Amino acid sequence: MLCISVYIAAPLLMSIIATIHHNIDYTTVTYENMFRKCIQPVTTVTGITAIIVYCFYYFATSNNILISIKKSINNNKTYIVFVLVTLFMVASYKYNGANYFTIFGAANLGESFYIKVKYFVLLLPVGMIIADEKIKRGLLRSLMIVSDFMVPVAFFLWKTQLTSHYFTDWQPAFTCIFTNINYYGYFLSIVTSLSAAMFVIERETIWKRAALFSLVLNTVALSFDNTMGAWIGCLFACIFNIIVFHMRDGHGNKAAIFAFEIFVITLILTGIFNGFMINNIKMLLTDIGLIAFDPMSEEAMAAGSGRWILWVNSMKLIKENPLFGIGHEGIIANRLYEVIGLNRPHNEYIEYALFYGIPAGVLYFTGCFSVYMRALKEKAKLDDLTMVALVSAFGYLVGAFFGLTLYCTTPYLFIMLGLGYVHLEKS
Repeated sequence: MLCISVYIAAPLLMSIIATIHHNIDYTTVTYENMFRKCIQPVTTVTGITAIIVYCFYYFATSNNILISIKKSINNNKTYIVFVLVTLFMVASYKYNGANYFTIFGAANLGESFYIKVKYFVLLLPVGMIIADEKIKRGLLRSLMIVSDFMVPVAFFLWKTQLTSHYFTDWQPAFTCIFTNINYYGYFLSIVTSLSAAMFVIERETIWKRAALFSLVLNTVALSFDNTMGAWIGCLFACIFNIIVFHMRDGHGNKAAIFAFEIFVITLILTGIFNGFMINNIKMLLTDIGLIAFDPMSEEAMAAGSGRWILWVNSMKLIKENPLFGIGHEGIIANRLYEVIGLNRPHNEYIEYALFYGIPAGVLYFTGCFSVYMRALKEKAKLDDLTMVALVSAFGYLVGAFFGLTLYCTTPYLFIMLGLGYVHLEKS
């Protein structure tokens, strides 16, 4: 709880600091320093301590340690997949060698190799450990409240933030505490999906209204943020929200349907007001048409705000480096900007395959998918709060087809996957 709480508190603290200074250069440096010097060490210590204590208690109270280990492996095959992802990442690291970017990360992306591995070996297990309903509900509500606070901050900074002295191509935008609208979009895909699911499961009137308010507020922010990948992710999450409750309960859920309707109506009305909706739909349909009819044409290569050419060029490099990839932040380390077009392929599944090899990419996708298959298989044990976490993670995972990993957004995916991990037994 302490480990995850630090991640939830981080954007709140940074939002307060950003409203005081409203300088993007200050925000960029401060947020990354906050993570590197404070959040990462504190969460590492608390997370490792939690896992050690949990394992010690589990094995200390078992009659036969070998049988307990075997039982743990059999009950957690889903997590074994993520362990294999980590092993392939380490093998890629050994094969491609260390450099500045593997140790310290690249620019404002802030992900060293250590931080990337931490997602799998620390954040995911820490979330999995939490089974107590009160703690899980408190964490999910807290993140929802923090996201509400960030929306007015985003509007305030949009109009008051000073132009950067270091990023010459950067202009004030609806980015909140992040440096790019896409980055805020990744965060919104988590919290908007979270709000939609919380509205379904909350029983107290005050919290149900709070979840509805959060859904509307974050959807408005989503529209102004104007990140198409996040729009798509949240749309699919709201649909998934309807499906998952229907599958578990055996009948339709009116609250889930209502949440979907509120999301769509709010997105459309806000999109008409700010003028983004129609333009984005036109662009999406045009891009799909260009790729479908002539995927290698010059026009198609510009599809998805230039993402299609990034994916095509990345696939060529993956083909040349199939087993261990080009290494962590290999595009920057190997000066492959001109080959790819940017320092990331803007597709997280391609990113894992490109950096760490095809096996790592396939296993990562399989691991995420298996969390949901586990929930489907054990739907009798699937409680409300676990479903909320799964819906929240689903919004991010769909948007991940158009995004990239980031030190201040990706942790929330792994936290939600952990909280959405179905427990087969109380112990």
